[in-house]
Amino acid sequence: MSENTKNTRARLMNTPEDFKKFGINPNEVELWEDGRRDDGRKGSFEWWYFDALLDDGTKIIITFFPEIQSKIKKSGDFPFCRIDITSPNGIMHTENFMCPAHESSFSKEQCDIKIGKHRVTGDLKNYSIHIEPVNGLGADLKLVSQGKPWRSGTSYFSFGNNEEKYFTWLCVAPKGEISGTITINGKSKTVKGFGYHDHQWGNIMHMFAWNQWIWARQNFGDYNLVLFDLVSNQKFGYKHYPLCFIQDSEGNLILENTEGTKLEVIEEYFENKLKKNIRKSLDI
Repeated sequence: MSENTKNTRARLMNTPEDFKKFGINPNEVELWEDGRRDDGRKGSFEWWYFDALLDDGTKIIITFFPEIQSKIKKSGDFPFCRIDITSPNGIMHTENFMCPAHESSFSKEQCDIKIGKHRVTGDLKNYSIHIEPVNGLGADLKLVSQGKPWRSGTSYFSFGNNEEKYFTWLCVAPKGEISGTITINGKSKTVKGFGYHDHQWGNIMHMFAWNQWIWARQNFGDYNLVLFDLVSNQKFGYKHYPLCFIQDSEGNLILENTEGTKLEVIEEYFENKLKKNIRKSLDI
């Protein structure tokens, strides 16, 4: 490991000083935490992510962004949202929507987002998600969380010796009931199933912060497991953060983990497409 690697800092921000710095209650996730957390500064990003698996096998992903990712190197808002609906037969239907900043709004007090005619509002428990049909594709859904919001520490991971870079993950609704309507090719139908919601923001993108990550969820009986296993890039010392928690049917926390074991990289290779070193073998 090079001297630069040893001296480049990365950490989960979970000390009492960190909670005080961000004004975060260490004992519970509060309503404002699912409101807008960043701004339109050059290099910053943010999104509110929702997905659902419907009873008939249909899959839905809906995401709201203050700034489309292709514009994050510019200052200011470039509001954007996206809907993907994959039918049980595997056919994917996708639409992207951009709207002027003056036709959009992002509350800092709670999740209350308007991008043109598309909107999402929620209070950590109940969410209303509306994508006005464009080119025959849209959705009008309700998500009722069956769990409780969870974050690792303050939600922040810092990178750099002066902690100038940060990456976050706030799991707002680990599991919830989805109901409402979806519209495909101009035809609407009533749907129900299970959904999920998380919220991320930062100023360092996944590929620059993390060597690799695994994101997974599983429901079994009355329990719900969520996993976000992260390993930082070589520059940040291959630090391992196996974020994981299990909640029961009432949202009570059964298990949680944020800290990992020490990893020693035995061998690595350079990935040409990603243009970075990837771990090939390691000792835990």
